Amino acid sequence: MMDEQQEAIIQKTKRILTPFDPLKTLLMILIYVGVVIGFFLIMGVDLDPYVIGTIVVILIAYFVSKDFLLARHYRGVMASQTEALKSKQGEQLLYVPLIGKNGSLLHLKPAAIFLIDDILHLEVFERSKAKNGSLESITVPIGDDFSVHELEHDPKLPLWRCLAKVKGIDFGFFIVDQSEVLACLKRELTIIEKEVK
Repeated sequence: MMDEQQEAIIQKTKRILTPFDPLKTLLMILIYVGVVIGFFLIMGVDLDPYVIGTIVVILIAYFVSKDFLLARHYRGVMASQTEALKSKQGEQLLYVPLIGKNGSLLHLKPAAIFLIDDILHLEVFERSKAKNGSLESITVPIGDDFSVHELEHDPKLPLWRCLAKVKGIDFGFFIVDQSEVLACLKRELTIIEKEVK
């Protein structure tokens, strides 16, 4: 059961981070072709069907390979984080990668939350692996050093936005919809709300 939940979380996260939309890709290719052809016309370059065909092929290759390489990169990062967590904390945990957002661009944060025995923890990873090949990290259990202050569903994406404090510093992130983790976050949120009242 835990493996099925874990795989579902990883697949949802991967789909959110690297959505392949053929219509959007086609639109981007057409826009880029128009810009490049416009640039060539301004520069006075002779355009024949071979040049236009080459431009289209290069742009198709770029957009398809970009999506493929990004999906592969995120899959590798999530696998490294999962492996590091399981070697450090044991096999019986539920790993949830954290997603960051810059404008409309989503990215994988070098951190994760995980559940062990229904207790929420935050794991913050180094940006690169150590010389011995392992991914170093710091664990912060829910409590004084890690607290949840806001949790709300994103109106545009199937994500939950969370605002937490880690050692007194605001830390915002997004997670995919996963009932057990959301229940823990909501439970921790209500505890904090009761303390404020």
